[in-house]
Amino acid sequence: MGPREVLAAKDGVEVVRATAAYGIITTSFWKLAEALPALRLAGITVLAIVVMSGWLMVHNRLWDSPSGHDERQKALLYNASTALTLSIGVACMYARAVTGLGGLRRPCRAG
Repeated sequence: MGPREVLAAKDGVEVVRATAAYGIITTSFWKLAEALPALRLAGITVLAIVVMSGWLMVHNRLWDSPSGHDERQKALLYNASTALTLSIGVACMYARAVTGLGGLRRPCRAG
């Protein structure tokens, strides 16, 4: 990951923070979360992670296309490992945003 990707990731974290802050003060998000069953919310979460991971792969040209028949197995393994790694990373960022560890709360200072 180069400096450009790090800056883009930092911007992405800022977007998550801004969206979360908006969600905290807007009651429609809370009403929607209360109205939907847990299974549907879990499905929305998985869909969001899959879509974001797919977008990252396409946008950053991380999908490997094999040039010949012999390279297909290697490309399949490469693409699967890239998709899994991105999905884990996106899921961790999602969990960080949902649990409030994304920096929305300021740490308490003693004294």
